[in-house]
Amino acid sequence: MSRPTIKDIAAEAGVALGTASRALSGNGSVAAGTRERVLDAAERLNYIPNAQARSLRSERTETIGLLIPDVRNPFFAELAHVVEREARASGLSVVLCSANEDPELMREYMLVLRRQRVDGIIVAPFSTAHVTLHTVQQAGMPLVFVDRTIPGMDVPAVVSDTGPAIREAVAHLVGGERSAWDSSPAPPRPPPVWSAWPSSPPRPPRRASRPSSSTATSRRNPVARVCAPCSRPAWTPCSPPTPG
Repeated sequence: MSRPTIKDIAAEAGVALGTASRALSGNGSVAAGTRERVLDAAERLNYIPNAQARSLRSERTETIGLLIPDVRNPFFAELAHVVEREARASGLSVVLCSANEDPELMREYMLVLRRQRVDGIIVAPFSTAHVTLHTVQQAGMPLVFVDRTIPGMDVPAVVSDTGPAIREAVAHLVGGERSAWDSSPAPPRPPPVWSAWPSSPPRPPRRASRPSSSTATSRRNPVARVCAPCSRPAWTPCSPPTPG
C-alpha cells in the first residue's frame, strides 16, 4: 500500500488540494471547521508530512547536527545528552555523529549533514580537520564550536575556563602528604595478596570526592580528579608467605 499524499487527504476531507495543504501547514486563512475535517482525514489515513518537501519551501528542517570526536568519552556523551535536551525544548531534532578523532570521517559526516540540509552544526573540532571546517564555513553553513577552537576561524565557540578549576584543585592539594595527579583512566590492577587474612579483608584507603565548589568548567580538567591527602594506608599488599 502506497503512502497517503495531500491529494488523498483532500479527497477524504472533501476539500480542494490547496485547502488541504494550507490546513496541514497551519495557515490561518482556513476555517476552523474545514481545518478540523482535514486533520481528521490525515489521522484516519495515517498521513505523515514530507519533511524534505516542507524544508524546500521554508528552507528550514528544524534539525541540527552535533559532531563530536568520540561518543565513548564521558564528557562528550554528557554534552550530547544536554544538547539533545535543549534542542528538543526548542522544537529541534539532533543528528549525532561521532568522528573518532578521524579527520576523514569528520569530512564524510560533514557531507552527510549538509546533504540532510541541517539548519546548523555544533562541532567539537580538532586541528587536523581544519580544511574541512573552512570548506563548510565558506559554504555558508552556520557553525558553533564547543570545547575547542581552531585558530584563524571566526566561529562562535563555547569553551571551558580551566583556570578556576586548576586553582581549586591546587588549593585542595595544599598540605597533603599523599597527593596524586590522575590524568587518565588507570589500567586494571591485579588484586593484592595478603600476608594474613582477617575475618574480612581491610578496606583500601578512600579516595576523596571532588571539591564541593567545583564548577562545570572543571568536569573535563584532569586536575579535578585527584587523591585527597590521607593518612597511612589502612592495609599494605605484600608477598605471600613462603611455605614452611
